[in-house]
Amino acid sequence: MKIHEIPGLFSSCFLIEDNGLFLIDTGFLGFERKILKKIREIGRKPEDIELIIVSHGHLDHFGGLSGIHSLSGASVACHKSDYENVSRASKEISPSITVGAHILSLLARISMPFMKTQGVVPELILENGMLLEDFGLGAKVLHTPGHTSGSISVLLEDGSAFIGDLVMGKVPLKYKPLAPSFAEDMTSVYDSWKYLLESGARTIYPAHGHPFSDSELEELIETTPFDN
Repeated sequence: MKIHEIPGLFSSCFLIEDNGLFLIDTGFLGFERKILKKIREIGRKPEDIELIIVSHGHLDHFGGLSGIHSLSGASVACHKSDYENVSRASKEISPSITVGAHILSLLARISMPFMKTQGVVPELILENGMLLEDFGLGAKVLHTPGHTSGSISVLLEDGSAFIGDLVMGKVPLKYKPLAPSFAEDMTSVYDSWKYLLESGARTIYPAHGHPFSDSELEELIETTPFDN
């Protein structure tokens, strides 16, 4: 099994290569071109995609979904709480937490009305604890709400975890994981962090920033001032 990160300006998506291909998120509008390029680079074709998993219903995670779905014919999966957002190509964003996020939120609200989006109706509703073996992937679905109510993580058997926006990954100058800049419920974020570790996550792949270890997430939990 190989993990291919496909970085983008706004967020990264991940292509898991086994007997088939499994895509986690599809990036922003037009990002399907970059996904298709990576698929060609590894000597595969779009039809090899077995399942497209949407970590949550924000445009920077499903913007390229329509294009890659039509070319691959793969089933699309998301949590029931974000089903409507993916189906109707919602332009909603979570409440901003930091000053920088407030600015980004304002810019997004100005620009998003001009974006042409196309939703895709997911064929598969993901539930907490669901195994993906029927699709050929040794992985478990974890419901990890907080950023959105329908945010999910995908945990592979080796402890690799793909978490969407549950944590901001490591970036230059702040080379450690951070709490998300946008969230619907920070208490749920904190609980989802603990659940991720309890479930066996070892190497954690966020959609924003670089991967980090379980010990770094433990440190974030210990140093984040939530009253729990």
